[in-house]
Amino acid sequence: MYGEDGWCHSCGVALREQTGSMIVKIPPKAVPIGVWTPNWQFDSQVLSEDLAAMVASRFSVRLIPVELRPPSSRPQQVVPTVMASPWFDHQLLVEATTARHGSPGNTCQECGVWRWYGLGFEQLPPATRSSEWDGHDVVASPEWFGDGCNAYREVLFRRELAELIVAANPPRAGVREVNWA
Repeated sequence: MYGEDGWCHSCGVALREQTGSMIVKIPPKAVPIGVWTPNWQFDSQVLSEDLAAMVASRFSVRLIPVELRPPSSRPQQVVPTVMASPWFDHQLLVEATTARHGSPGNTCQECGVWRWYGLGFEQLPPATRSSEWDGHDVVASPEWFGDGCNAYREVLFRRELAELIVAANPPRAGVREVNWA
């Protein structure tokens, strides 16, 4: 997805924009329909071929083909636009992560990126919307979360897009209201 030197091998943080396909080993009969999240990429959404075509025709979304092994269908990964402005108040994140984990997070010794310890959606402090989001249908936070070799960003979909995805596969997806600051 990021090339051999495009991600931190210690913490899993991407060090540059994604350029290549996600590679997923999955039996053809096990490929989900609609939308799914690979079990190691918590900020990645994969759309089935039909749903991806529908999304691409109606929304301004960057899609990258997912390489299935063995090949069986042609799903697409939704690649959000990473925002520059912080989404969450620093002090509120410190309080929430410390309350949950005893510490707010840590800095990777290899790449130097700070990652907040993970919080459930309901535990996140209110997000601050920025005008830089305008014109984007899928955005990702600049803040990194996770622990160990797991790193992820929070991702938001424009409501109309989220509702289309949920309608395509209600058991796998849902729409949640964002708590705004």
